Amino acid sequence: MRFEFKRTSSVLALNLTVAAFSLMAATVEAAPTIGRSGLVVSADHWASEAGKQVLASGGNAADAAVATALVLAVTRPYFGSIGGGGFLLVRMNGKVHALDYRERAPSAARPDMYTSHPNKKASEIGGLAVATPGVVRGLWDLHQKFGKLPWTRLAEPAIRLAESGYVVSGEIHDRLKESLADFDQSGKTFWSREGKPLEVGTTVRQPKLAAALRAIQKQGPGGFYKGPVARDIVETVKKEGGILTLADLSEYRTLWRDPLELNVYGHRVYSMPPPSSGGTLLLSELQMAEKLKLHDEKPWSGAQFHLLAEIMRRAFFERQYIADPRAMTVTPAQIFDPARIARWVSTVTRDRRTEPDWKSFDLDALRAQPAKEERLETTHYCVVDRDGNAVSATTTLNGNYGSGVWTSRFGINLNNEMDDFTARPGEPNMFGLTQSALNKVEPGKTPLSSMTPTIVEKDGALVMLVGSPGGPRIINSVFQVLFWALTTKFDIDEIVQAPRVHHQFLPDIVFHDRTLNPEVVRLLEEKGHKTKAETVARVYAIRKRADGLWEGAFDARGEGGGSGY
Repeated sequence: MRFEFKRTSSVLALNLTVAAFSLMAATVEAAPTIGRSGLVVSADHWASEAGKQVLASGGNAADAAVATALVLAVTRPYFGSIGGGGFLLVRMNGKVHALDYRERAPSAARPDMYTSHPNKKASEIGGLAVATPGVVRGLWDLHQKFGKLPWTRLAEPAIRLAESGYVVSGEIHDRLKESLADFDQSGKTFWSREGKPLEVGTTVRQPKLAAALRAIQKQGPGGFYKGPVARDIVETVKKEGGILTLADLSEYRTLWRDPLELNVYGHRVYSMPPPSSGGTLLLSELQMAEKLKLHDEKPWSGAQFHLLAEIMRRAFFERQYIADPRAMTVTPAQIFDPARIARWVSTVTRDRRTEPDWKSFDLDALRAQPAKEERLETTHYCVVDRDGNAVSATTTLNGNYGSGVWTSRFGINLNNEMDDFTARPGEPNMFGLTQSALNKVEPGKTPLSSMTPTIVEKDGALVMLVGSPGGPRIINSVFQVLFWALTTKFDIDEIVQAPRVHHQFLPDIVFHDRTLNPEVVRLLEEKGHKTKAETVARVYAIRKRADGLWEGAFDARGEGGGSGY
């Protein structure tokens, strides 16, 4: 067995120094977490250990995913709360399934509910930002379809941690410091002392949340979507100016969808379909990379990053087409059709940044808007079991601590997922994305997402799981890690910790990790790119080695843990 825990801050993250990366290639002093029979990686060592213990006691990947997610709800409330939603891929008995447990717009939602609102941040902070949560129903449906162990057993690790407590880490303190001013009174009362965020080293016990988890443990989704917990959610949201109702909660349902899939680099890649844009753009990017023979360029070189940026620009142009499937007028297959991909590739040159005739691709270019640097809180976890079953799951509150709304009786942090709609047409959302009218607010609708949980097979066998938090930066982070995993011999931790870039079409900027070699940045600028140093995103991944062992990595850009046996 191997168990690891990393506590990192912005300073420690910079241990991936510029000197670690040459112009032509990169090497990182890194050690993946190893598992022979099973492995879990996540943003929290307690969560990964809980998942591993479930695997070691006879549970499968679905069971371990439930335990991992519920612990994240306790120890990482700024992105793991049961007040959020998400997407996952599950591979069970050789078949890959996609589960949509994304938040949905309340039944009283209307397209103009934010454009006519005097508070310009109403879609980000407060009760009106809250969409119907999906985490609990999603975990339940995953377990009911594929789980082995009793549901009641899987909730126990999270309940114990909520009752006995855990220590505030540097990352938790930093997130509180950033967002405490936006909390409602319940959140401020619990997470601050004398108006200041809880200090590092403080033991946090959450008896209110433990009570909610007990209700979920005994009653399944009925313990969350009905009864005292549901009333607490609705009453709190209403008090904070929101429109969520008991009917919205009781009528919430997940959706099993067919994953997107494509053969590329000799592998079968499965990813999330709409209402996520992630899978569609990822498969487009991988095809462009293969056709451009991106793998012929030296890894992490200026030449390779230039082509990566050009691929990303073109892929993100297509994001305008994607929304809740009920609103879409084209299919993902049309977007990553080989003929269309070939047209995009024909507009790329290795010498310099080029400007395609965007309108010839049937869309009008969007009006440029400045991007904002934000702490955007989503997380990802990966689980693989002894039988090759796997879960790649991304869960989110959207913003750091979501809406800043905490339910008064049970202490549940609620999402601000309504900002992922086109809340104000023509204006960028909190991710700096200017989105199309396809994504307008409507009752019961699912907002567009960038979450990209991904599973990879080779010759019918599982070989990799990967995913990321980070808003639109998710897609390009998954793309780069997956590309390097399929085309280089670096281990998975070296690949995950390496510097990455991001381009989302608008704004027309190549964002790059601060650890990227300055000479590479200079070459990008010489080729015509505008650049800006910002952390791109975190990635969590598991990959099978040639010797049959599993190797996992959690991103040193933040805290995390991996546990295998």
